[in-house]
Amino acid sequence: MGVPRHPVHTECDHVFCDSCINAWLKNAGACPCCRSVLNSVDIESLKGPLFKVYSLIKVKCVFSCVGCPKVLTIQSREAHENWCPARLGKGIPRKKKCSEVAILLKSH
Repeated sequence: MGVPRHPVHTECDHVFCDSCINAWLKNAGACPCCRSVLNSVDIESLKGPLFKVYSLIKVKCVFSCVGCPKVLTIQSREAHENWCPARLGKGIPRKKKCSEVAILLKSH
């Protein structure tokens, strides 16, 4: 599981990607972590102090597997990944091909 780009939290206090949890709930009707009964009205966007803390968590660039050494806050990650030299194939020696990159970009 990656870092949610559009985080939401449930009544049972778990954090998920908005599109992922909504897709899950169409089939399951329960929280994937604790199995509490859950539906889409039980989900809210992160806001206030919880969002502030979440946005300051540090993560590796999604292109770290192909050579990007950056560690960024979640808040600045998306802007960096749009112009990341590893994504563009410039300036960073590639370590190896990473199938996760393709999967992550397709799913979000």
